[in-house]
Amino acid sequence: MIKNIVFFIESPLSKRDFDRFGIQILRNEGFDVNIWYFKPHSLNRFHSIPEIQDLVHDDKLQIFERKSDVLKCISVLKDSDLIVCLLSFDYHNLFVYQALSRKRSWYCVWQAVSLPVSINTDISGDFFFRKILKKIREMKIRTIHYHFMTNLLKKHYRLFGVRPASIALLAGQRSDDVYFYPIGANTKKIWLHLMDYDIYLGYRKEDPDLTFGRYAVFLDEYIPFHPDYYSMGVEPPASADEYYPMLCTFFEFIEKKFELRVIIAAHPRSNYDLTKKYFGDRQVIKGKTAQLVKDSVFVIAHASTSVDFAVLFKKPLVFITTSTIACQQTGLYPYGWYICTMAAAFRKVPVTIDNMGRVDWNKEMTVDDAIYQEYQNAYIKKNETPELPFWKIFADYIRKM
Repeated sequence: MIKNIVFFIESPLSKRDFDRFGIQILRNEGFDVNIWYFKPHSLNRFHSIPEIQDLVHDDKLQIFERKSDVLKCISVLKDSDLIVCLLSFDYHNLFVYQALSRKRSWYCVWQAVSLPVSINTDISGDFFFRKILKKIREMKIRTIHYHFMTNLLKKHYRLFGVRPASIALLAGQRSDDVYFYPIGANTKKIWLHLMDYDIYLGYRKEDPDLTFGRYAVFLDEYIPFHPDYYSMGVEPPASADEYYPMLCTFFEFIEKKFELRVIIAAHPRSNYDLTKKYFGDRQVIKGKTAQLVKDSVFVIAHASTSVDFAVLFKKPLVFITTSTIACQQTGLYPYGWYICTMAAAFRKVPVTIDNMGRVDWNKEMTVDDAIYQEYQNAYIKKNETPELPFWKIFADYIRKM
């Protein structure tokens, strides 16, 4: 019987992740929950550590700075322990998966395809080989080796001494189409939903909050400044000097046309300089994306995973791009292609905000229930799975193991 659950994480524990990982829920269900944070820099990974503004200091949080300490702790895990491994399956983390495989401990992975862009193997292959060529030109041998070995590991993980995960937690139907983790024929699959669905469950029965009046919400992606671009070694899709003035001009058009205001749902990783009004005088609100979408008239987006809230709350979606971003259809980070693919899932074409031309605004403001349901089943929550919180379903399952 499983008594102890250990979360393996590779980012500092934020309040948002503490809630999303259901740590308190699992404790309330009677499990002893520990969190092991593996610091990237100290374990020889070269991606950056994100800045976290709402850090959680938990009595059961253990921070690892040396591989030897990680291996020692894994070696003493018991049969009654279950590891929820939220570490990416890559060459840097291989030693963790190998140690778990040798120990024969139960471990589960979070296998979810949350966006249409995640399942196109042609783009992922193009991304990989172009990235290798770029790194070769830059003579970053260490990076070349990492990407080559990670690609090989994902395809032939057994050759590296890794056994398949004991449990895979899946979301929408497409989560079973392509695997990012070692999942085999004997891996037990639990169909759940995206973790954001829990937020939806909490908000869906609430009455509208009329505090903001009539508004549209923009799902910010922190495009010019997102730290992931720098850790990936790619340029941001657009510069701040180019991007934000275009957005503000478009928002002015929207506000006049639909007689409402535009509110910005700031990206969770954003840290805007309050002295610079990137969005003019518009409200920028962080940490309330679901509520903002729920009470909005419609949603403006690029390719954010928060599009899920628009689907769940049945809000019209306007996908936008720029002339510069629209040209990014191939390469290391084809962001223009990502936006086009997201829009196509809703049978739409992105609006190029700096060169709009004719736009069928009646179509943009239409919600096709069949398309939204198709998207929900594919990427958010498989039809007929329980309408319960993510970690409550998980707890009920492992309690029976």
